[in-house]
Amino acid sequence: MSNNFHNTDKSGKPNISNDIPESVLSANTFFHYVDKIKYIYEILDTQQINPRFTKEDYSMFNIGFDNLYIAEKCFCDILLHQVNEHKKEYGNYCIGFSKEWGLSNGLQPVIYFNNQNNEFLSMIERNFKIIDGLNDKDADIMGDILGYNMKYYKPVYGRDLKTNKNKIFMDEREWRYVPNIDSDFSEILTDDDIAFNDAEIRETYNKLISKSYALSFDYSDIKYLIVNTKSQIQSMVKHIDRLNVSNDVKNLLKTRIFSWEEIERDL
Repeated sequence: MSNNFHNTDKSGKPNISNDIPESVLSANTFFHYVDKIKYIYEILDTQQINPRFTKEDYSMFNIGFDNLYIAEKCFCDILLHQVNEHKKEYGNYCIGFSKEWGLSNGLQPVIYFNNQNNEFLSMIERNFKIIDGLNDKDADIMGDILGYNMKYYKPVYGRDLKTNKNKIFMDEREWRYVPNIDSDFSEILTDDDIAFNDAEIRETYNKLISKSYALSFDYSDIKYLIVNTKSQIQSMVKHIDRLNVSNDVKNLLKTRIFSWEEIERDL
């Protein structure tokens, strides 16, 4: 990363270098947390991260549905010394990728909104109602714009659909990978779409999108492979040794292995 910026291009328009400046308030890494080490192994074996349809709560809007299922994979850029509560919910195993990799692959930060801001809620509701009065072409355009925004919206706080408890979502510092699905279905679906509230049907669609819309990476994009205990480091080393890659790549990956026992001792 670098702090080099160019003021303007030849036309006089602002021109920002593709070099990403170092962050001082968030991690310079995109972390993905899981609750089992086998999921890290699967990511390493396939060199891809598969999006899945995840249920998101939008019941604070009066727009005809309470939930959306969004094809997504979530990351965060929480600093390691602040991640303890995040680990409790999402797991003690983690793979971290460079910020350059994430930004070049279209990761977007979640747009957190104040769910007590009636003006914002009313604006979204009005936009949905406007669609009903448009011709098909304009309705499609407006729907695409609204849909794109909705897949990144999340309230500052609200009910966690997994625990049914209130939480501060903004603390998660979430970034999402949401593929643009060009198929018979969209990357955003409701309960009414293809009986999507049925878990088996949803899993069928998860398998479909994993084949065509996975997020790929090079092993050099990995910055961290974090396991829970020091004793698991050797298990990760053995798994890396079984990968069908050069010894140079294996040695590089081994330098990325850390354990929370070691990290937390130094925080």
